[in-house]
Amino acid sequence: MNEREKVLVEMVLSGNLDSFEPLVTPYRKTLLTIAYRMTQNWEDAKEIAQETFLRAFKYLRNYDRKRNFKNWILQILMNVARNFMLKNHIQSCLNRKKFRK
Repeated sequence: MNEREKVLVEMVLSGNLDSFEPLVTPYRKTLLTIAYRMTQNWEDAKEIAQETFLRAFKYLRNYDRKRNFKNWILQILMNVARNFMLKNHIQSCLNRKKFRK
C-alpha cells in the first residue's frame, strides 16, 4: 500500500468519511471493467462495483494494512461478482423450472 492510501485509510477509520472516495476512485474503472468482463452486462457490472465499494467501506476496519489495498478491493470484487452470478444462476434455474410447469 502506498503512503497516500495509508493516510486515506487512517483518515476514514478516524471518522473522515469524505476520504473514502479518493481512496477508491483510482480503482473505479478497473473494478467496473473486470465486473463487465465477468458478466457481459453493464448494469450488472455497475451493481457489482457499487456493492464492492459498499463492502470495502463496511469492512475497512478489517483491512490488513500489510496487504496491498488494490489486491484487497479486487478480492472483494471477485467475491461479490461470484455471489451475484451464483444468485442469478439459481434464479434463472428457478424461473425455467416454473416456466416448464
